[in-house]
Order: sequence, then structure tokens, then C-alpha cells
Amino acid sequence: MAFDAIGNAIRRVRLEGEKERLQASLQQARRMETLGTFASGIAHNFNNIVGAILGYAEIAEARIRSGGRPAGSLAEIRRAGERARELVEQILGFGRRGEGRRERVCVRTLIDETRSLLAASLPSHVQFEVNESAEEATVMGEPAQLQQVILNLCNNAAQAMTEPGCIELGIKVRDLQQPLSIGRSEVGPGRFTVISVTDPGPGMDEATLERIFEPFFTTRPDGNGIGLATVREIAEQYGGAVAVQSEPDAGTRFDVWLPSGDPDEVVPVQHSPDLAFRGAGETVLVLDTDRRRLLRHEEILAALGYEPVGFTRLAEAITACRAAQTRFDAALVCHMPGGSSIELAAALHAAAPALPMILASPSTRELAVPSLETSGITELVHHPLISAELAGVLARSVASSAARRRVRRAAAAR
Repeated sequence: MAFDAIGNAIRRVRLEGEKERLQASLQQARRMETLGTFASGIAHNFNNIVGAILGYAEIAEARIRSGGRPAGSLAEIRRAGERARELVEQILGFGRRGEGRRERVCVRTLIDETRSLLAASLPSHVQFEVNESAEEATVMGEPAQLQQVILNLCNNAAQAMTEPGCIELGIKVRDLQQPLSIGRSEVGPGRFTVISVTDPGPGMDEATLERIFEPFFTTRPDGNGIGLATVREIAEQYGGAVAVQSEPDAGTRFDVWLPSGDPDEVVPVQHSPDLAFRGAGETVLVLDTDRRRLLRHEEILAALGYEPVGFTRLAEAITACRAAQTRFDAALVCHMPGGSSIELAAALHAAAPALPMILASPSTRELAVPSLETSGITELVHHPLISAELAGVLARSVASSAARRRVRRAAAAR
């Protein structure tokens, strides 16, 4: 009886511990769900701002002489805007936990690109130094997310530094023969790239260290508590982990462990294709319920060599299609909050079945192929619009439209 009583007591203690662990996990899941909903709402509004930055930057680039300092500054603005557009897509997919498009990324190239962004954002009293091993380090992931990890850690370090100092960013490659416990996760065996960010700030005590990765937890009045939580979320999503070392008045060091890729198969981080495809005056129908966005889209299309005809009302666009079946060479339906873009495209397709339909969306992950096919959508582009991407899609769509017209004319002649 005594042994039974002891056994029952031990089982109760274990059950209570498991109950507390499950309750903590449930609370964390609810916080992350709230964060995902909150972030998605912000992302849609932020997307419009990014669209304006990219649109006007591209228009300005087309009007100034290439090779000068203004052209270089505009190129940096456009590149930062393109990265912001990619981050918006990541935010929109935050709650879905889906697999995004991953590629092999050279960490050195990624940091070189991030350095220019940090130079503009770090306070004047903070220096930035990179120490890397001679061995080429690669990571399998999405460049926008990986850059977000580096930016979050460096900005967090800079905000902790009240006196002049230097943030050190280190890159090492580690081969693990056995699993290794890092933070709350276990990584390995295998090859890992370790990105370390060290700052000489005031450091943190044990109580703060236990909570720094909690969403919305912050020790600064102007902080939001999202940066470090996002860093760990991204690292663990890739099969990695995050470790932190810190003591009061002794600085802080974060180590991000990420599975390495094969350096022989590196894909460049920055893609900046030339505008090899330009229009020859073809007419493109543009549908966007926001008039200011519509004007920017029309300017982008005009700069690409097309004749844009914009509509803010679906009924007017349908009337124009029915009035002259051969007037338009392609149609561009822009993103509408609330998921009504596909319905607008379907209504246009019903009025002009032969018209190539292009859908602009901030994220294509949630779009089902059957719904796209039934809506008559033949091409997808990211929103905000990027001239290089849009030029290629329009070239394919216009060529397809011209081919259909030739077939119809040949059939009518027979």
C-alpha cells in the first residue's frame, strides 16, 4: 500500500507537470495566432505603401541618367522596396506555416547586401564589423527571411547600446557528428552555418533571458517584442536553433544555427533582371478599385511601352470589353483586400473569354489552382508591381493574345 501510494503521488506530479506544459503551449499558440492576425492586417496596408515607393522609384529611374549618384540612390531605394515586398509575403504567410520557395543562399552575399541597409539605419555611435571564416557558408532558405533575421538581431543590439561601440557579426561553419542541444532545440548531426551577433551593451539578467523570445515581451518603452520571437521562429522553421549568452554589464551574443547547403549550387540572392521585354503600344485593361494605385499602375505600363486603360468599376470594364472584343490585348486585375480579386477576374473572363487575364497578388500561396483556372487567370505577378517581372508576363500574354487572333482570322478566311 505504501509503494502504491508513492507511485500514485509520482504519477500525479507527472500529470500536473504535463498539464502545465500543455497549458503553456496553448497560451503560446494563442499568442502566435493573435500575432499572425495582427500582422496580416498591417501587411495589407504596408503593401500599399511599398507599392507607392516601388512605383515612383521605377518611374524616377527611367527619367534620369544612369550611372550617376541619383541613379545609385534610386536603385538602393528600389532594392530595399523589393525586399520589403518579399517580407510582406512572408508576413501574410506567417500564420499558415506553409513551405515557401527556398533556395541556396550565399551568406556572405546576403550580409554584403544587408550591410548597406544597416549603414542607413544604425545610430551614428554604433559601428558594424563582419568576421567570417575562409570556408564558403551557404544556407537553404528564403533570402528575405534570412535577411530579416540579421536585421532584427543587429537592430536589437544597436538599440541596447547607449554608448559608442561596435556590433560584431561572425560567420562560421560547424560539422556536428552528434546531436547538439542549442537553446530549447536540438540540432544535428550535419553541417550548420552559425551566424553570431555580439554587442558590448549592458547585457541581461537571468529573468530577462528566460523571456526575451516571448512575443510582445520587451524591456524598452518603445519596443514591440516581436523581433527576437520572429528570429527564433524563422530559425526553427528551417531546422535550426538560436542560442543567447549574456550577463549584466558583459554584453550579449546571439548564435543562429542554420542547416548549410552545398556551396557548389548557390543561387544569387539579388535578382535584378533587365527589362528585355517592352511593349509596342498594345492596349492593356487595368482594374483596380483604388484610383491612386490605378494611376501608378498606368504609369508603369506606359513606361513599359503599353497603352493602359484603367477602370475602378467592374461594370465599366465589362462594358468596355463587350463593346469592342478586340480592343484589349491583355487585362491586369490588381489585388483587392478581402479576396475579391479572383471574382473580378472571373467576371471579366465571362465578358471576354479570349482575353489573357493577369492577377496581381501579394501572396500566391493561398491561391488554389482550380479557382485560378475557372476564373480565366493565365498569369500571376506579385503586388506591388515590379517592372521587370511585369514586362515578361505581359510579353507572354500579348503573344498569346496575338496567336489566338491569328487563328481566328485564319478560320474566318476559310
